[in-house]
Amino acid sequence: REVAEQRGMVVVKANSLIQKSRYELSLQEQRIILYLISKIKPDDTELKEMELSIQDFSEICGLDYTSGSNAYVYVKKTIKSLADKSEWISFDNNSETLVRWIDTAKIEKGKGIVKVGLSKTLMPYLLELKKQYTSYQLLNILPMTSKYSIRLYELLKSYSNLGHKRFNTDELKIRLGAETYKDITNFKNRVLFPALKDIEQYGDIKVSLIVIKEKNKIVGFEFIISPLEDIDERMEKWENISEQIGG
Repeated sequence: REVAEQRGMVVVKANSLIQKSRYELSLQEQRIILYLISKIKPDDTELKEMELSIQDFSEICGLDYTSGSNAYVYVKKTIKSLADKSEWISFDNNSETLVRWIDTAKIEKGKGIVKVGLSKTLMPYLLELKKQYTSYQLLNILPMTSKYSIRLYELLKSYSNLGHKRFNTDELKIRLGAETYKDITNFKNRVLFPALKDIEQYGDIKVSLIVIKEKNKIVGFEFIISPLEDIDERMEKWENISEQIGG
């Protein structure tokens, strides 16, 4: 029951953090960051140090927790990798902000507990948000199988109030951190289509894709986005999620 409740926690992020950022985070790094963000309370006015139980995190994310020592090493390594990463993000036209994800991390030996402090530079984009923000349940991203799936889901979710969003090809690659896919066919088959499949199976939005061509060359993509309102469709998504990460 506790695992189900934590999977149902809500991730809330400013649209600017979603729409203007570009970062290289693995699937598990994104899961850890989003899990920590979901633990922020609506009335929090500062980013407090949070406890992350390695066993709880493994169960919530549907990871194999057959060996406590292996899980300990894995989470420890992933958090260090997060702490070592930073990105310049242009939140406005006049400046760039160097954003780190984690400021502090401490492990309590023998307890399987990691205490993590998210970076203070994230405070304006995670706390006391009244407008221009995106929220979704953690469980919607937990079963996703690709780091690109989570990025695309967040992007499209942040534009869902508009009902559609068009990206040129290079811009979409940058936003997804997929610039290495120079060939458009590889990009579609290895990044875009698998991400859309994950969103179709687990996301709380419905998405259809329009390929934009000029002179038989793909120059962009338009996404038609709508909320998932039908109760039967929602139940099907919940069943897909439970099947993927366990009930």
